[in-house]
Amino acid sequence: MLLLQIHVCVIYFFSGLDKGIGTNWWNGEAIWKAVNSHDYNGIISVKSLNVPDFVFIIVGIGTVTVEFLYPLFINLKATRKFGFH
Repeated sequence: MLLLQIHVCVIYFFSGLDKGIGTNWWNGEAIWKAVNSHDYNGIISVKSLNVPDFVFIIVGIGTVTVEFLYPLFINLKATRKFGFH
């Protein structure tokens, strides 16, 4: 089990590092593309919700932060209760 945790920590760390180097995650473009790339059979349209641009930026930066700091989150008792295990 420990080997699997180490493996996941390494993967998440380098995934966050790679996303942090690029610009698409800092300006919200990656989140916008992910949300708008599916049709969802006409149930929900992000364009019709009029979501402000800063929401995509905050979610993108949050994604980079969680992935980059995942090795820290999984090893601290205080953050494990939030689902980082």
